[in-house]
Amino acid sequence: MNLDKDKLLSLDNVRDLKRVNRIQHLISEIWKEYSDLRYMQLISVISESYAEATGYGKREVYEREEVTDSIHAYKKEVNVDLFFLEDKDLEEFLIGYLKDIKEGRKDY
Repeated sequence: MNLDKDKLLSLDNVRDLKRVNRIQHLISEIWKEYSDLRYMQLISVISESYAEATGYGKREVYEREEVTDSIHAYKKEVNVDLFFLEDKDLEEFLIGYLKDIKEGRKDY
């Protein structure tokens, strides 16, 4: 990944540093509720839940499978890609997600 240091350091691109602690705290609280999950399992569950709830980041992929020499089938997979998700949107989702867990409406 090629990053332009000057662009990253310009005042126009400075993000709210307090968001880091807020988002980490929300993830930590959710993890306490699902402590049987490993960290990356938790992140995967949250990612899939976000994509399912919003439709954002869902990518349908069709993989070709050979049945015989002349017949092929296509297997559909759904992948989640949240690379460009804005932190404010994630934070808002995590607040609601944690609330649903606490109120017994969410079970991964």
